[in-house]
Amino acid sequence: MSAAYNHAEYVEQRRRMMQDWADRLDLFEQNEAEAASMPLAVRLEGVPALPSEQAASVPSTAVAASPILLVTHGNAMPLVSASTHRLPAVPPPQSALPPALSDIQRDRMELFDVFEAPHNLPVAAFAKMAGKSRRWISYEIKAGNLLALNVGNRGQRVPDWHLEPLKHALIQAVLKLNRGADPWNIYRALLQPLARLGACSALDAVTDSNLDKAIMAVSAAVKDGEWPSLQVA
Repeated sequence: MSAAYNHAEYVEQRRRMMQDWADRLDLFEQNEAEAASMPLAVRLEGVPALPSEQAASVPSTAVAASPILLVTHGNAMPLVSASTHRLPAVPPPQSALPPALSDIQRDRMELFDVFEAPHNLPVAAFAKMAGKSRRWISYEIKAGNLLALNVGNRGQRVPDWHLEPLKHALIQAVLKLNRGADPWNIYRALLQPLARLGACSALDAVTDSNLDKAIMAVSAAVKDGEWPSLQVA
């Protein structure tokens, strides 16, 4: 068992073997196929040479032309004296400028960033925080009581604004007044600074006393807003 785990005993020999293989690859790279294919004769220290009758069957020229792998515990010369044939290390690739993004790609990346914002929660996470079942949250979304964002096959996300009663009432009222509107347009109208609310967004400015005013301001922004469609297939 100790011999199986003593991998460092022949580490120098293995290094020389890999150097020989690397030299051959360099020669192949330079179309030196004959030199790279030269057979390798192995001679182990302390192991007797081949018997005369076996040695006779091996062509002397092949043995003479073959490099010798002498397995010793000391330092030894490289197997293949082909330093002139060795290629330099492959230089690292030069840093290339990222490809220019098209307007569509840029808009999509911005959309994904907004969709994955921390306040936009997956349905399961929102249901857990709201203390409701995921099935109930899905029903509320279909009924138009919750604002839900969709991006292709990435599922739905619900803003955590619904967890605050006043903001929840604001969003529900806007959804009811703008049925059929793009949820993304409603989402952006809620975040847009509105002149009617002192250049603040409805989410920041809404209070119990100006709730109706905030609802009408957001609804007007949804109808008057000229935002491109944000749906991504």
